[in-house]
Amino acid sequence: MSFSSPYELLSSKPFIILDGAMGTELERRGFRTTLPLWSAMANVEAPMLVKQIHDEYIAGGADIITTNTFRTTSYTFSKVNKTSIASHVTRLAVELAREAVMQAGKDIVLAGSLAPLEDCYRPDLVPTDAVIREAYSEQIDLLIGTGVDFILAETMINQPEIAFISKYMHQKGFPFMMSFTAQDGRLLDGTPLESVVPDVVKGNPLALLLNCRSCIEITKTLPALQKLFHGMLGAYGNGPGHADDEFGWKIKSGGVDEYLEAAKGWIEHGVLIIGGCCGTTPEFIKAINGLLTSQSTSA
Repeated sequence: MSFSSPYELLSSKPFIILDGAMGTELERRGFRTTLPLWSAMANVEAPMLVKQIHDEYIAGGADIITTNTFRTTSYTFSKVNKTSIASHVTRLAVELAREAVMQAGKDIVLAGSLAPLEDCYRPDLVPTDAVIREAYSEQIDLLIGTGVDFILAETMINQPEIAFISKYMHQKGFPFMMSFTAQDGRLLDGTPLESVVPDVVKGNPLALLLNCRSCIEITKTLPALQKLFHGMLGAYGNGPGHADDEFGWKIKSGGVDEYLEAAKGWIEHGVLIIGGCCGTTPEFIKAINGLLTSQSTSA
């Protein structure tokens, strides 16, 4: 188990540091993140690499470590006829993250990652309501049962999945954060944020965030989210590179300075949780730590 609850963490620090990318960092270090499983099989085939990445994010200053469960649902594994191992892979992911947290010897909370069931940039592929209900309830129950501190529903791009997750988390009474992937004030399926945020808020989320878009797009969308939600806000954008149909992401180097400039603007918009999405590395998290430490000192 981790050392503190998410409620204690969020109330104890002026800023919270979320970790950075896992999938693209696995790819950067030589693990083939081919779709549709992307990063999932690394939990089985390269567990020490997964843990090493967690360790490096903790060393960089992360307060929240996210499980490598972005693509470990039974729904995803059914695409490669390996449904039977999905729960095992999810448990391995949580064990690896928990081990990193326990060994850190400091207060860190463990987030169970929950992602769109289909491609993050293909809202047109959203499954039926029945599939959404079955897949998410199974995965959420599994993550809660393995001992994560809260659920991080991230890269949420469509209204049906958001609606079910929010309602189910409220029914479970378990802490969660919701992170949207949006552009020009709309989810990628075209739904305005103003049409989904009120229902999410009814579920009493710990925080609402934006992720998996360029820093520029996140900066443009933040004011819309800020108007709709007066609780804790977060942002974690993409680093250099772009989406790729085979491996999920094409990596480019650099980009830390530009990311920090964007993060400064997010802070001005009231963002208190900052991390990194696709293409970011432990170097980004270390730099964010330095930025937020200086902000806290000068506040």
